[in-house]
Amino acid sequence: MVNLFRLCACLILAIAFVACQPKAKPSTEEETSTEGEFTVEDGTTCYLFTEGQDSTYLTLTVEGTKVTGYMAWEPWEKDGARGDLSGTLDGNKVTADWDYVIEGSEQAEEKIFVIEADAVGEMNGELTEGPGGKLVLKDPANAKIGTYFGKVECK
Repeated sequence: MVNLFRLCACLILAIAFVACQPKAKPSTEEETSTEGEFTVEDGTTCYLFTEGQDSTYLTLTVEGTKVTGYMAWEPWEKDGARGDLSGTLDGNKVTADWDYVIEGSEQAEEKIFVIEADAVGEMNGELTEGPGGKLVLKDPANAKIGTYFGKVECK
């Protein structure tokens, strides 16, 4: 009986946590524009995306046109991927290399983010292997924002 009570309490907490997280927004052509929508200021900002019990934490530090950061993809009860970001800022668009470790192996992947006032959108599309084995968007011109990270307080 006590275990059933604990299970119910955990489920209620998990549902409450998920309900309070930002949802993915549908993307439109206007939302992917990087011209004049939002001025990015220097400094460090943190973001979080959750889906079910999976979460991805993102930190971006902007210094002029240089962007560094950290991204941790944490799927529930599975190995995740964690690593550093390094790239450039053009308007409100960040193009960065994500050098991460997944299941004990090192990997590199290009990430493109669009910074907004209270969120960051991640461009999604089909990936292909680029120079040096880095994963890159096969057709970046047709990539769409697939995931929005909500702004959170930095840890």
